[in-house]
Amino acid sequence: MDYDDFGTLTHASSDVLNDWLEAGMPYKALFSDKFTKRVVEASRASPVIIETPLGPEHGEDGIKVSLSVWLEADLDIALLRALAKVFDDDWNSVQQLQSWLSNYYTAYQTFVRNSLLRQKRTIGARCDITVEANRPIEEVVSETYTSITSRLSLSELVSNAKP
Repeated sequence: MDYDDFGTLTHASSDVLNDWLEAGMPYKALFSDKFTKRVVEASRASPVIIETPLGPEHGEDGIKVSLSVWLEADLDIALLRALAKVFDDDWNSVQQLQSWLSNYYTAYQTFVRNSLLRQKRTIGARCDITVEANRPIEEVVSETYTSITSRLSLSELVSNAKP
């Protein structure tokens, strides 16, 4: 389940995004009833780990957050990781990819960068755990895993399942 599949602003026009920025980026605009329903249903069967841009802001939408983790990464590192994910997608042509990159470049300058900086100040500052993510992904995963299991007292339960 990918949060972006449910995102209310993921495919919004630049006018809608600019209005959202001017309104102070209210995170309630990112809440998705479908996403909330899926997470709440899944949590009835077992604990659920979700990756969203909302962190501890969930709760107002009905998703109980037991622990939130902020991955602290320089914007250029975050951008490179996002682009690496994009390059893994299937593209019909180089021109299609170039068009996407051109549009993203514009969006990054006008919207994405500002929203990420604000997210860091508002969401990141409220998370329970901060993990330095400007290093190899294996180290980030290991520290995140260790932090989560120790914080939730799960280390005995999952000692054999460590990544």
